[in-house]
Amino acid sequence: MKKSLILPLMAMTAAVLLTGCFFAAPQDITYYDLNIPSAMSVPGIQLTFQDFENFSGAGIRMRYRVDGNQQIPDNLNKWANSPEEMIRLYLLSALTGSTAELKPGRELSIRGRLEIFDLNLIGREAILQFAYAIDGGNYKPPVEWQIVRAVVPLNEISPAEFARAFSEGANQAAGAIRNDILNHYQVRK
Repeated sequence: MKKSLILPLMAMTAAVLLTGCFFAAPQDITYYDLNIPSAMSVPGIQLTFQDFENFSGAGIRMRYRVDGNQQIPDNLNKWANSPEEMIRLYLLSALTGSTAELKPGRELSIRGRLEIFDLNLIGREAILQFAYAIDGGNYKPPVEWQIVRAVVPLNEISPAEFARAFSEGANQAAGAIRNDILNHYQVRK
């Protein structure tokens, strides 16, 4: 190698090593999930849950609304699953008592779509809007696209608090679905 290239290569190598790019400590990613729900199962009714749709635009990476329309993604705090799947599993656990769906029989089918899953840091609130429909049973017509909108105040700005707030919103959705089942469908004894 030519001597004229050795000095510039050594200078570039030293610059890269001194900036810490290669020796920066990796930062751990922390994953959050919704709380374990209280049981709200309806005796005599078997529920199945179809895959839910996500119209909210939210994904596994947490993101925060900070100024009007500006949203900032968080690379270090993420959801344990996609938001619509977390809601589906929460409802499944709350309304059936487990995360394993019951065997098919006389059942109701729940369809759902997550419309808003928003952390508004300026307003210090978590907003969850969920639409659902219930098919099956003896009630005609089926319950079509009811909307639950939960605006939950944030007690502090932290990922654990965000998970608590969205859990509260999911609990409101579970209560609304349970009420529709009790009010519109004949329950077997």
